[in-house]
Amino acid sequence: MVRRACDNGNSSPGQKAILTSTPVELTEIGLETGILTNERQETVCSCGKQKWKIEARNNHCQYRCSCRKTESVVARDRDIFSQKRSLFGALWLWCSPLNVSPDKGGLVLGVDNRVMRDLFDQFRSWLSPLVDQLNDELLIGGQGQDVEMDEICFRSKTLDNCVLWVRYFAMVRRGSSKVFLAQLPYRVSKDFSFGSIQCEVHIKPTLSYALQELASVLRRDDGSFRLGAGSVCHTDSARAYKQLGVEDGPLFDGSFCNAKELKGLKLAHTNVKHKPPKPEFTKPFDVPVWQGIDDDWEVETRIGGTQKLDGFFASFRRDVGRQPFNTTGPTPKQADALEQGLHHRVRAFQCKFWMSGSDMFRVVGSLRKKERDDPGRASWSTLAEYLKVAEQCEQPKKRLAPDAGVGLLADSDRELDAGESQCSLLFDDDE
Repeated sequence: MVRRACDNGNSSPGQKAILTSTPVELTEIGLETGILTNERQETVCSCGKQKWKIEARNNHCQYRCSCRKTESVVARDRDIFSQKRSLFGALWLWCSPLNVSPDKGGLVLGVDNRVMRDLFDQFRSWLSPLVDQLNDELLIGGQGQDVEMDEICFRSKTLDNCVLWVRYFAMVRRGSSKVFLAQLPYRVSKDFSFGSIQCEVHIKPTLSYALQELASVLRRDDGSFRLGAGSVCHTDSARAYKQLGVEDGPLFDGSFCNAKELKGLKLAHTNVKHKPPKPEFTKPFDVPVWQGIDDDWEVETRIGGTQKLDGFFASFRRDVGRQPFNTTGPTPKQADALEQGLHHRVRAFQCKFWMSGSDMFRVVGSLRKKERDDPGRASWSTLAEYLKVAEQCEQPKKRLAPDAGVGLLADSDRELDAGESQCSLLFDDDE
């Protein structure tokens, strides 16, 4: 049985035993975190009085005035809670790091699994536009910072003799949890049968088309770049990626983006070759890195590879790719709905990854409160306190050098005594 946590300075509503709380306690938690709207208690009833109180009715809760007028506590929050069933415990399960499926959540709460699916879809559809906005505001990298770029694709469905591939591009600074994620145009491959042998042929895109895709994800709609000036980019050996370090190449000739602004980023680039006979995953490179002043460049040793994004994609594939999805559908209308559902699922996973180690229950409350007070103005500053926890979880552990002396160990012991806590299928295949 789940026990209710003690209310102390370190506990948060997301860590309380939501499943065993009373309806009144759940309402108080929702109002405290900002998930529920508190407008009713601040308004005057039609009788001219402002004497609302929270009243429990069986398994739900409502506001009740002294004139006996009642209103559901979630009546003003239908954008996130369904019209049919409003289960606060369902939101807690969806926000928890347990990865509870709708079917298992229905068993926990004692409701039909179809109700849980509707609620989970409602939560994702509410969160998705906010994550789209935050994702578009991301600026990845900066002077001397290591940035990884990579891609992933999912096999959607075999239609006639063609296979539809859903593709995503990702970019992240090493040491940060803020992964930029953008969907790329679909790609189609052909299926052929030779007796009992099935084979699949991928149509190789031209370099011009691949560079156009790369430029489209590196730029915002207003023409500004998502990459910080002086970034050191680490990729695989796709042809389009290789052009990042060639200033006299086709990527910098102005055909795909502003060549002057792109050259002003002063990027450095490394690439590893994943394919046999000698696959590379991490490799040291000596690359010239811009020092932030005019044309001051220094050769530095950096570790190439996309190991951070490989870890991100492993979780991404388990959470999103393992779900049976189909983006073609029997009709265009149903295909659009299926694509939108997949997009919502992707954005929900991305937000949870951003807030790794933080209380997602409080994150949702902060975003809802900001959207009510100032619609459309939710930003990274809204989530600043939760990002500190996520960034601390991303910090690599420090290792002592082999010749480290006893003095370092003594300093470490003194800190502990003082009570301080220690916390490729995108553009082209490799050539």
